[in-house]
Amino acid sequence: MSNPKTKYLGYNYDRICYRGHDKAAIFFEEKNYFFFLKRLQEKLCANHIDVVCYGLMPNRYHRLVYLNKGADLPKNMQAFSISYSKAINTYYHRAGSNFQGTYNGKLIDTDEYLIYISKYIHLNPVTAGIVNKPEEDYVFLNYKGFIGKRNSVLVKTDAVLSQFISTDDNIKFINDNNIEYLRSSKKFDFFA
Repeated sequence: MSNPKTKYLGYNYDRICYRGHDKAAIFFEEKNYFFFLKRLQEKLCANHIDVVCYGLMPNRYHRLVYLNKGADLPKNMQAFSISYSKAINTYYHRAGSNFQGTYNGKLIDTDEYLIYISKYIHLNPVTAGIVNKPEEDYVFLNYKGFIGKRNSVLVKTDAVLSQFISTDDNIKFINDNNIEYLRSSKKFDFFA
């Protein structure tokens, strides 16, 4: 389940994305999303991995995580993915893989990349047509918790928010440029 191209050393940020097998749904009803977040807390957060931000869509998810000392991302991602898939397959009387291949991880090596990945994750449900703006009440995007408008125990936002003078500056940054700017940018690799 690990991505052999990425080095996971600890004390660094990584962007993780994973999508459903053949781009199929990985969430079938609202309770699946809540179960996913519970498993996320059990399998990653309890094992030296902090979630900075996340966005869950019906057929994929994106997360920005921080690896603390002792974090073993490949091992914990495998435990997380197997645990979620087994539960979903048992509940829905399914068999086979829920996820397509291995998860896609990308080391975040600059502060600028960190804030743009956060922006990309928060705008992803907008481009997917789930919401019109990230501040809409979409429970499975942590944007409102990220900007202090909803309580969130799962995420640790300091690294991104510390790059801005104020929360309002972060909100402006998220909303100033649309996602097409990010998609067309050659500066950052959002899709590798």
